Amino acid sequence: MPSASVEDYIKAIYLLEDDRQRATTNRIALRLGVRMASVTGMVKHLAVEGYVRHAPYRGVALTDKGRVLALQMLASTV
Repeated sequence: MPSASVEDYIKAIYLLEDDRQRATTNRIALRLGVRMASVTGMVKHLAVEGYVRHAPYRGVALTDKGRVLALQMLASTV
């Protein structure tokens, strides 16, 4: 089971993508109220775990694994 902070980041990225916005580190930081350095570290972690793909200066995108987790979390809050 992913940690609460991993879930927060996955959900934030999903919601940005759902709003048709590019999930940049700046947008993620603003949405979560954290420093960009924190986002950078977590994005690296999420990429290693297979939840996101990250292209420097292009943003973050959920992988299929990340999207499934996001949908599971959102479904459990309904």
